[in-house]
Amino acid sequence: MSYVHDWWEWNEPQLNLTQIKEANKQINSNCFGKENPEKGAHDKKGNLLKNIEPKEIYMKDLTQPLFNVIQQSIKSCHVEFGYITFPTNIFDVLLYNVYSSKIKGHYGAHVDGSRSDVYDVKMTLLINLSETDYEGGDLIVNYKVTNFRKPGSVIMFNSHLLHEVTPVTSGERISLAYFIEGPKFK
Repeated sequence: MSYVHDWWEWNEPQLNLTQIKEANKQINSNCFGKENPEKGAHDKKGNLLKNIEPKEIYMKDLTQPLFNVIQQSIKSCHVEFGYITFPTNIFDVLLYNVYSSKIKGHYGAHVDGSRSDVYDVKMTLLINLSETDYEGGDLIVNYKVTNFRKPGSVIMFNSHLLHEVTPVTSGERISLAYFIEGPKFK
């Protein structure tokens, strides 16, 4: 694991191709719907910043290797960043994002947050579930291109940092997003 500019990138992929394929199969079989577009980030004029429709899946429907990566990440969130977070719940919702070159899938610059008076999003966790190579689709955090390209790679960053996914120009970029939440910052 390496610490860079308010984020952690695991140096080596945390999932192998077999685990990724099983995870994609499991997610596609168990997703319960699509994210409400109103929950996604918008620009100042109210336009959506992404042109994809993330699928939603419950924590309980993930494969064990995915669940293990999430647990490891939450521990890092506590130990390395000092955040107090809520425990995982089987009904926590994760977003399955497919960025296809057919639509130049992208997500404009935004920050992740909560509209709640009770809790905040502390960290954003992304797991790369791409099965093949793709072009474009760079994850840029705080104006810096990350190394989030290899299938099975994992990155976690402070949710208040500006981040974006550039348009995918060839292939398909697949990621799973989990928002690590905790008590409201005071």
